[in-house]
Amino acid sequence: TTGYLNNQIENGTVTLLLVDVFTGTVGTDLDTDDDGVFDLTPWSRIIDAIAIDDGGSGDLTYTSVYTNAILTRTYDGFSEIPGGASRIPNGVNTFSAGDWVRNDPDGAGLTGFTGTPIVGEAYNTPGAENQSVAVPMHTLVINEIDYNQPGTDAAEFIEIYNADSVAVEFKDYALKLVNGTDGIVYQSIPLPDVILSPGNYFVVCGNPALVLNCDLDVSPDTDLIQNGAPDAVALMLGNQMVDSLSYEGDSLSPYTEGTGTGLQDPSDTDDDYQGLSRIPDGQDTQQNNSDFAVHCVTPGLANDTAVAPCTPPENPPLLINEIDYDQPGGDTAEFVELFNAGDTPLDLSIFSLRLINGANDAIYQNFALPSLTLAAGDYFVVCGDAALTVNCDLDVSPDADLIQNGAPDAAAVMIGDRVIDAVSYEGDTAVPYLEGSGVGLIDTGVSDYMGISRWPNGMDTAVNNVDFSPRCITPGEANTSQTEPCPELGPTAVLHLQANPTSVLEPGGPVIFTVYITNTSTVTITINNLVDDMASDLNGQGTCSTGQVLAVNGSYTCHYTDEVNGAAGQSVTHLVTAVGQDAAGHTLNASQSVTVTINKRYQLFLPAIRHDRSDEPNNICSEAYSIKTDQTYSFLANDDKDWYQFDLPTKTNVTIRLTNFLPMDGQIVVYSGSNCSTLSTVGNDGSNSTTKTVNLVDAPPGGYYILIINEGTTNITTPYQLLVDTP
Repeated sequence: TTGYLNNQIENGTVTLLLVDVFTGTVGTDLDTDDDGVFDLTPWSRIIDAIAIDDGGSGDLTYTSVYTNAILTRTYDGFSEIPGGASRIPNGVNTFSAGDWVRNDPDGAGLTGFTGTPIVGEAYNTPGAENQSVAVPMHTLVINEIDYNQPGTDAAEFIEIYNADSVAVEFKDYALKLVNGTDGIVYQSIPLPDVILSPGNYFVVCGNPALVLNCDLDVSPDTDLIQNGAPDAVALMLGNQMVDSLSYEGDSLSPYTEGTGTGLQDPSDTDDDYQGLSRIPDGQDTQQNNSDFAVHCVTPGLANDTAVAPCTPPENPPLLINEIDYDQPGGDTAEFVELFNAGDTPLDLSIFSLRLINGANDAIYQNFALPSLTLAAGDYFVVCGDAALTVNCDLDVSPDADLIQNGAPDAAAVMIGDRVIDAVSYEGDTAVPYLEGSGVGLIDTGVSDYMGISRWPNGMDTAVNNVDFSPRCITPGEANTSQTEPCPELGPTAVLHLQANPTSVLEPGGPVIFTVYITNTSTVTITINNLVDDMASDLNGQGTCSTGQVLAVNGSYTCHYTDEVNGAAGQSVTHLVTAVGQDAAGHTLNASQSVTVTINKRYQLFLPAIRHDRSDEPNNICSEAYSIKTDQTYSFLANDDKDWYQFDLPTKTNVTIRLTNFLPMDGQIVVYSGSNCSTLSTVGNDGSNSTTKTVNLVDAPPGGYYILIINEGTTNITTPYQLLVDTP
């Protein structure tokens, strides 16, 4: 350390450099042209740097060659020029002003000095580890206030916030309402013997019928809080002031932190729901009009940055929508279903699910919900055993006897300590875990698939035994009106069936069927049977087989071929059904049908032979016959070459299929190109078969040509079929 110096460091804008191998002298001008860039550098390197800038006109700092650490008057939220600073944590260096915390200017930490240390400052600790001023053991703050409404002030409240990391017991705290002009306390409000958890809110109001989430109703109902010019509110622990807010000016000491000038709750008719709020929650720089501003009020909820227009505050609409707490025998398939009854998504991470013993109001389970977004109108299922509960989203412990069977008991959705929704069943639990009455609301346990559900789905009249009634359970889906008998619940899957081609010429022909199965449930499933009602058991047909295991969101695809026969104008429908089960033996059944039409057979002889030639006009590329995609054409193999042309408007997969080619010997060749002089081969099939196929994957848009080569005998009686098939 330097030891104590006497008027050696300037009090204005100054740059301090720690350098290596200094060769200069005191008084050397390092910036001869005063442009903020060193012209002389009598050192080998800069090791560290820090600057203080008091905002003077033309002042220069010289830290940019090493760091951006420049401490301005308000760099940390205070309003005075820092007189000293410490790296907090000790020795940290991220090359920014954020590394530095201003020291207490009144000498706290130095021998013989008590100082005035406050949160946001550091102690003066020369020759010792740097140390910030500790947050008080209990950091409670006045977080929000609404003291002025249009007309009569009938919806006033004060919100307290626990910014600490530990719970705070309220019994020794009180609110003081202060007349700012003379400092007289016009009302003192003792806080009740309750405990406020970290990050939670406590609302004191005049009329709970008009204030959402009011925790303490005090008198009078109207004009509870004076409207200022100026006035103040203080939070007291015995005789010690913990926090204070002065509004519409500066109240007499000690009820003002910094200044409250300009801090005013409007009372215009368009501002029914505006007040003064800290943004973010709990922020406290000891400057009232910096910490608070006019925002839309949110009593008992996180403060909102919105200013106008303000809507009436309301709790997030996350409801308990369905409960199954009692099954025949052991309670092994219990669940609670939550429902987003609002119009916007909800972040579930701010909520928890609480289970309450109605006999003594004890909380016997509390489950924090995960960090995910629940869409409007969507469901979230908390269960004991996901293997036994369809659509379970959060599997918690224990697997059995998770939810008590009542007489009475309750479940509640919470934000911290605040009840957002509650259901009391088999009687009335104590407030706040009760809405209206739960008398007569019973899950009888006589059916595996009976529980208590809101009906209609999501209805909330704030009376438990009106909103809920015994019904067949539907975890993760909309509630049903059905009461009995209740169907067995099982996993779910979706089956899609496709046919290629979707039409054949009379009297029929082969069709390739493709089966797609997707597991849409929240458990693994096994496909035990796969049946086509026309082609019977598909196990072993084509690529299809049973016993397939599909993980959550997993899928399975297979193909098989079947003859589709009939007369022209008829259609044939194939129905494919998949049957499976999950590990618990719950069954699933998924099916879909597809129809193949049978078209009249026709022969198309390409244009009549002109008198001056003896061959067809499509025997050369320049006279290729234009065809459309997804339409079957029939032509005769009456010579050795046939040319065709088609166009693709967009990029797509294409299958070019030649069927019933009775010469068998020969091939189909597909080219790309805009004309015959620019052709490039993109695929061919020269197999010795009546069916020849060329598949093009992601074929780009443009022109294409098809050449059919007959290397066998000609056929002037039985046409072949040509199809350009796109999805």
